[in-house]
Amino acid sequence: MRARTHFSCWLSAVLAVEMRWVNCFLRIAALTAVALLVLACAEQQARQPIRSHAPAASQPQQYEPPSKQVEILSEPPGARIEINGDYIGDAPITATIPCDNGQFTRTTIIRALPTQPGHFVQTKFFTGSGYRMLRNDQVPSRIFFDMRLGPVSPDINVNVNQQ
Repeated sequence: MRARTHFSCWLSAVLAVEMRWVNCFLRIAALTAVALLVLACAEQQARQPIRSHAPAASQPQQYEPPSKQVEILSEPPGARIEINGDYIGDAPITATIPCDNGQFTRTTIIRALPTQPGHFVQTKFFTGSGYRMLRNDQVPSRIFFDMRLGPVSPDINVNVNQQ
């Protein structure tokens, strides 16, 4: 009877080890099946052409930085307008100013040069650094220059020796 007990213990131990191997084998087979299924789906999608939901364009779209249209007026009309030293035309004129969230992206100087005697140069200065940490000026919709306005203070003689 003892031999049977030892045999049955040995048999149950062998079966337990074999069941662990069978369990392990089943898990490996299941993981392999899932991996093959995922690869098959990925390969199926790779074969399909890429579809764009955007309408087809005849020309490739180019990036246009954000900008704002600014109307520049002068009184009297006809003043020569410069932006950052570049002549853009005579007032009234509409200029395109680069901006970011409605603010100047760089420091901009807009000058109106007189075309008639007795009129004065007018300058507007706008801050814009391109850095988000500094406060930039808002880009206005309209800029007006009154060419008849003269300097605010009279000329001051700074010479120490008067003759």
